Amino acid sequence: MEYFKPPWCRYLWVNKKEYEALTRMREASLAKKNAAKRAHLRLVSPLRKPLTHGDG
Repeated sequence: MEYFKPPWCRYLWVNKKEYEALTRMREASLAKKNAAKRAHLRLVSPLRKPLTHGDG
């Protein structure tokens, strides 16, 4: 039985199947987080623009 250590887990050793499942879950949650961040920036940036450019 081969064990893998996910780079983001300090103490966890898992077998290949669990490692792949964890990797997929982590990628999905990161993608969700990034999408939320992008959506937030899309909402916030129009509000910030007048301040950064200082029109007049």
